[in-house]
Amino acid sequence: MKRTWIICGWLALAALLVAPCAMAREFTGENDLGVEPDLMRRVQRGLDQIYQRQYDDAQAQFTAIKSLYPDSPAGPFGASVVYLAIMLENGDEELREEYLVESGQALALAERALKTGQQKGWNTFLYAGIQGIDGLDRAQQGDVLGALNKGWEAIESMKRVKAMEPAFADADLGIGIYNYWRTVVTEDMEFLPRFGDHREEGLAQMERARDDGLLVWVGGSLALALAHKEAGDYDRAIDECLALQAEYPDNVINNTLLGYLYAKNRDYEEAMAAYERVREVDPNNRIVLWYIGELYYRTETNDDLARVYYTKYLQLSIPTRLRSQTHDRLGEIAQRQERHAEAVRQFEAAKKVNPGNKRARRHLKAAIALLRE
Repeated sequence: MKRTWIICGWLALAALLVAPCAMAREFTGENDLGVEPDLMRRVQRGLDQIYQRQYDDAQAQFTAIKSLYPDSPAGPFGASVVYLAIMLENGDEELREEYLVESGQALALAERALKTGQQKGWNTFLYAGIQGIDGLDRAQQGDVLGALNKGWEAIESMKRVKAMEPAFADADLGIGIYNYWRTVVTEDMEFLPRFGDHREEGLAQMERARDDGLLVWVGGSLALALAHKEAGDYDRAIDECLALQAEYPDNVINNTLLGYLYAKNRDYEEAMAAYERVREVDPNNRIVLWYIGELYYRTETNDDLARVYYTKYLQLSIPTRLRSQTHDRLGEIAQRQERHAEAVRQFEAAKKVNPGNKRARRHLKAAIALLRE
């Protein structure tokens, strides 16, 4: 699969803001950025409530920030992260309009704050986060160019934060992600100019964010898990997620990722246990049905059960991209079972739902050929 280091940078940064926390901390609000301790403490607590899935409490916290600090982008930005977290849990876009309202307000306030020059490091950091998440949203909507532009702005803004505030460990996270993933991508794609190997530097920066960050120590752990997964070191990736799970056992996003990592590590029993934990915490979670279907599909242990979970998933309100993918999977299962007419039907459905699904188009062509034999 083709990747770009820009997308990796902002995508990981956006995901990190809604990831579970690596360790318990006492939120004093003290910082070296000149941010009012009360404001910093409220932001920390609001994020902690997101990690604990206390979404109503988190939204109330960020609403209070809007009232107490109306000129700060922190309130609407935090509120947008609440909506993003809920959507990421379910793999849907049902709260996108609410997210867009809050994100738009946050961006306007951040741009205004940067013009004043006050608390420049803090407001540049928030601006970088807003741009990163906006890039993620644009990518989900198919606006690749817009996503790349937003991702570039997020990374460059994070570099400016680090230049202004060298001691601010949170800024190391975005820069570490950039260093690690740009190295990976430029080594994978021969036509790109070489960046040099900055993976160890990137890992060290992520570790610093995890250990010393005021806000994104959470993201440091998740970023490290994703980096170790990329390197094929699934044991280390799993260890990072288990550390997060110890602090926030009910965090759906982390448990879903943990299940995925166990599956990649061929520990299918633990993968299923992680997915079942998600279902215990949130019986209405949608995306976990896809992952359970994937587990059965990829292990080829029970195609009939894979079909059951994929079919359940299709009965729900899900994004077009995933609906098309699910039909494609059902077609592949039918093909494996030599039910060629059913395979053609599923591949046609995948193509109809998403005409841009090249994989489904290839599968459909091959299935039609087999059906005619």
